[in-house]
Amino acid sequence: MQKLSAQLNQHWPLNALATEAGCNPENLRRSCQEDLGRSPMAHLKYLRMHRATELLAKTSLKLTVIVCTTGYRNSQILAKVFFGCPGHLEQP
Repeated sequence: MQKLSAQLNQHWPLNALATEAGCNPENLRRSCQEDLGRSPMAHLKYLRMHRATELLAKTSLKLTVIVCTTGYRNSQILAKVFFGCPGHLEQP
């Protein structure tokens, strides 16, 4: 999942995540659920939100740059996910 963290701006469908992990989607889902307590897509959302929060707090980057860096199409989507994601800063 290091590649995932380094490339949050990329489109990551479940099949691509599974291929990157070297397994099939069901095994990835099961493994993530056991190890992280959430699905692969929920973990991707967590990583994106964590990175966006970090960039907002620690940099002077414009919101549009943060949106692109974290893989969202626009700031409205980022805001909707951000404010609809209680506890998104909990540790994985």
